[in-house]
Amino acid sequence: MEKTITTLYSKYGTAFRYLVVGGLTTLINIVLFFGLTHLSIQWFWANIVAWFLSVLFAFITNKKSCVRLS
Repeated sequence: MEKTITTLYSKYGTAFRYLVVGGLTTLINIVLFFGLTHLSIQWFWANIVAWFLSVLFAFITNKKSCVRLS
């Protein structure tokens, strides 16, 4: 069983990491957007801030995972 998991991770590890980071990016975007609109910030500005911070999170985490692989 452990050998199967290791084999799958070595084969699909990069795709798995991108899926996890993508899911977390989406979750961060949704939480930030609703949190900011709950604080009475206009939805337009809340969307811009949530998008920027979630993309920044994705960029940093993907950059760190690529450096670790090299």
